[in-house]
Amino acid sequence: MRHPNRSWVRTLLAGAALTAFALPGLAADDEKKADATKKADAEKKAVDKLVTVRGRVVRVEPGQRQLTLRTRQGKDVTVSIDDRTSLQQDEKQVPLAQFREGDRVRVVYDTKDGKNRALSVRNPMLGLTILQGLKQGLELARGYTFQQRAEYQKKLEAALRGLDEEIDNLEDKADQAAGDARQRLNEDLKDLRQRRKQVQEKIDKVREASSENWDQVKSALDTAINELQKRVERSHSQNR
Repeated sequence: MRHPNRSWVRTLLAGAALTAFALPGLAADDEKKADATKKADAEKKAVDKLVTVRGRVVRVEPGQRQLTLRTRQGKDVTVSIDDRTSLQQDEKQVPLAQFREGDRVRVVYDTKDGKNRALSVRNPMLGLTILQGLKQGLELARGYTFQQRAEYQKKLEAALRGLDEEIDNLEDKADQAAGDARQRLNEDLKDLRQRRKQVQEKIDKVREASSENWDQVKSALDTAINELQKRVERSHSQNR
């Protein structure tokens, strides 16, 4: 009876041993990736529950700790204020009573048990402040790697929220303008909204990116962001 070649047997056993050692490592890597995905999903869901509205104050009730604003669409939104609410005007903390009827405000709130709880209430940032924040946020985001994609996405979405304020400022200017100026502002708004939508669609793809296509996804996004930033700066310069 022939015995199997001993060299072949040793090779087979060595391969089995390597596989046995490698599998736990691979499983750990898979578990880390799954945990990172779950964490990113949980953070996105938490953000998705927050609502941001912009409008003008129609009622301030310091005694009841409530504020009501009317959105551009004509909807009244009442929010409650508590000790965790950040109240700011010109980036300084102020009491609720300092807000007045007619003030433009940006409110971030969540809803629980049918009640809107404000996380922040503040007046809109000036256009130059928005541009500086947008530029800084985008430049910082460009240096992120594939392993930092969740943080990369958060930075870009924060920058887009700043852009939303600039769009809101332009909408106010368009409402008050007439003739050619109004037409130009409306054209700028249409273009900015479209470009913002395109960037958001590319940001959404970041969560699905793999290490193999990361450079391609990021390059396409960087290009879209560069074009958006140039358009925002040009619009701000023309409509100051």
